[in-house]
Amino acid sequence: MKSFETTSPPTEPSQEQSPAESNPVAEAIKGNADLNAWRTEGGDKWSKALDIDDELRADPHWQDKPLADRFTEVSRRVNAAFEKPAASANSQEVRAKAEAAEEQANADLPASPSEVGATSAHQGTVMDKVANADADEVGAMFDNMSDDQIEALLSTL
Repeated sequence: MKSFETTSPPTEPSQEQSPAESNPVAEAIKGNADLNAWRTEGGDKWSKALDIDDELRADPHWQDKPLADRFTEVSRRVNAAFEKPAASANSQEVRAKAEAAEEQANADLPASPSEVGATSAHQGTVMDKVANADADEVGAMFDNMSDDQIEALLSTL
């Protein structure tokens, strides 16, 4: 006993329908701008699209999906396949520029820190100077300060 019989006979396209209406694949291709352009142009991208579509049709994951979804995936994969060489060329160019800039920066540096020389001496705070000075040096510092500055200094101690 057959449980999945069709109750209506298969329909044949009427003569009033246009060829595009009777061919869902052609309609789906026209609905995808990339595929439509690649089909018109022919070439590597169209060949790659056909190969990828064959792979997707054989994949059980894609067999029950609508044509538009499958063709969107084909378009995405073709674009990714053709963008990789450009992206890797770009990254190689960026890498080469970075290496050249690093070499230039290293060429500008002296071989040792002692060759750089001291351009500025560390200036400690007034508190550091007072703490490390002897009585005569502290007296000399206070001689160069106003009464208000001396009071402010002593209040921090």
